[in-house]
Amino acid sequence: MELITNKVVPGRWEGSRTPPNASELQSTNVLRVKIDSGSAKVRAGPPADSSWDLEDEKVLDSVWTGFVPLVERLEAPVPSVYNRVAEVPEHVKEAREAFNRAAEEYAKALAGEVAGSKVMYGEI
Repeated sequence: MELITNKVVPGRWEGSRTPPNASELQSTNVLRVKIDSGSAKVRAGPPADSSWDLEDEKVLDSVWTGFVPLVERLEAPVPSVYNRVAEVPEHVKEAREAFNRAAEEYAKALAGEVAGSKVMYGEI
């Protein structure tokens, strides 16, 4: 369990409650599978902490909870090998900028929603 936890986020195990409680162990399974293709359901919002954790001052004072916003961005356009147009068209630039702006605003809004007034997006 420690190896998998630290593989997902290096050093996370040391910042977690150890050992895991019975409820966590019961609700956690480790599988090894070969994946040929996949999809994901993405969820937004704060971690779903258990009520007993929210009442445990030691846990609240020692275990960081939260999330790291993922912002999907479009990077600089890359011309194809047979491209002869010197400048990237304005519509391509504008579409990229609009997409990136919307993605950043979405991440900021979600972070603000989750963190409330405690932390602003991008402050560490």
